[in-house]
Amino acid sequence: MDFKKLLPRRLSSRRSRTVVLLLAFCTWMLAVKWILDSNNATSETPFATTNQSTTTTHSSANITSSNQSDLQRASPMLEAAVRKILEEHDEEAARRQLADRSEKDAAKSKSASWTMEELEVDIDFLQAQFLDYLNGEEGKTDPDSVFGGLLLDLNEPFDIRGTWNRIHQYAKYLLKAGEYKRSDFLQLGRRVRANLIAYTLLYNKPSLMLIIAPSTGGGTATSLQTIYPWLSPTYSSIRALQNKFLEKSEEGIVFCSGQWHFELAVHAITTFRQVLNCTLPIEVHYAGPGDLTPKMLKSFASLPNVTTVNVLEYFTSETKNWGGWSIKPFAMLASRFRKPIFVDADALFFQDPRVLLEKSDIFREYGSMFYHDRSLFRDDPANWFKGINPVWSRYAGNEIEGRTGPLHALLMVCVLNSRLERDDVTYKNMHGDKETYWISWDMARVPYKFTPSYGGTVGYKNEKNRICGGLFHTDEYFEPLWWNGGVIANKHASKDAEFMKFEYAAFDLDGDKVIWDWETEKTPFCLGPRTPEKEVLELTTRQKAMGAQFVELYKEIKTGGWEEYFRKVHNVEYN
Repeated sequence: MDFKKLLPRRLSSRRSRTVVLLLAFCTWMLAVKWILDSNNATSETPFATTNQSTTTTHSSANITSSNQSDLQRASPMLEAAVRKILEEHDEEAARRQLADRSEKDAAKSKSASWTMEELEVDIDFLQAQFLDYLNGEEGKTDPDSVFGGLLLDLNEPFDIRGTWNRIHQYAKYLLKAGEYKRSDFLQLGRRVRANLIAYTLLYNKPSLMLIIAPSTGGGTATSLQTIYPWLSPTYSSIRALQNKFLEKSEEGIVFCSGQWHFELAVHAITTFRQVLNCTLPIEVHYAGPGDLTPKMLKSFASLPNVTTVNVLEYFTSETKNWGGWSIKPFAMLASRFRKPIFVDADALFFQDPRVLLEKSDIFREYGSMFYHDRSLFRDDPANWFKGINPVWSRYAGNEIEGRTGPLHALLMVCVLNSRLERDDVTYKNMHGDKETYWISWDMARVPYKFTPSYGGTVGYKNEKNRICGGLFHTDEYFEPLWWNGGVIANKHASKDAEFMKFEYAAFDLDGDKVIWDWETEKTPFCLGPRTPEKEVLELTTRQKAMGAQFVELYKEIKTGGWEEYFRKVHNVEYN
């Protein structure tokens, strides 16, 4: 039978073909039922089959029972087939509905004109959701597998075109508006995200740009001069800055040092070379002749594979305003390393820093990694952060209870540490530059991750069974890695104070309900963890020996003064 003849001629689309198949299938089912009913009506007629010499006689009743059994076994398969056809039909209809809606939205966007005030109602959410999409989170259902998390609970496909239309128009408003109040970090975050979205579409995902906005011809970035005025004249654009990074050496260590930190930085570099056998190239950044003297520069230059960098030669409109911590993010931008490991001048390591680049799963996945401070300071910026970043990433929400993205995030760190921003806002809400890194990563919606433990201590055990010493960190596998503070009990009291004994280390797994004893002029911070059996460890014989070597090297630099040390050990002659 030609089933097509039973259907109206207008049913010719793919949707209609689905209906044709469905009707044909149902007609076949009716035919099967009619045959079986006919068999039931003639149940007394005998039926014989012959197999070689054996003759077997069956009644028609047995035949009917057998066919019914076959049909019963086939029914689930038949029902599943019908269900699949219906589902495919529904899915096709849904696709057509979505396509129709997208076409209507696109047509509407050409004529619609949202005001800036209307867009700002939910622009933070829309930008964050769009960046989650660009980060590849669509379709993921496991909350632990995503960073942002705004696409987890969608009941329908993400409306990428409609979302793009709104954030693109908002970006055009920002471009037209130009200047903004630099102490308004909420507005800063919106501009940084607009730039990151435009940059990603223009350079990283140009094919996506053609799909969602063929008529715009590209993303709209806000004025770089407005957000990053200090990029000029060194770099004409973020693209030029990134291209410069791609030309750089693969990896290395970056220090920042002024005169006060000079001996500490010399000591740290010496331990890298003599104790850890670290061969990574090292840069020491400083802020002009007032930061390091000519003799100090000559001394650094005598150390193997060490280069000094005057950051005043970069980003000249801002670097003249630097002070203290604020130089650090700018130094990473000025570095010749594509993968810089930033190390404080008083930081010492139990492992070669190269392990961060070669063995860290966090760095491999995110292109950056961060370490927690002591839980003593943990909640300081939380309430303020809520005000400047209304849509937290899922990861940041957990933590407050370290590529293209990292570059844009680092640029934002530089903004937060620029003179106006740091004096009016940043350093009034947190202690120094430390929190500005993860805050910038989160506000820019760039995926990042902390190592799993909070800051601890390394040194000795006091009479209260608390571990006292410098700010200590394990690696992501809970092995001792590095600490701040050098080998002095309290570097802020005196750089000639009592030397540390390196016997024990303690870390903090929970970041909550631990005991901290504040440092004094003669003693460092002391930590009493919640679960000492898990969070206190005795250093290995090798680690204790390394600690003793660190102390002896520091004494060698200090005894007789650093100039005498460089004359004697590195054959440096000063004018």
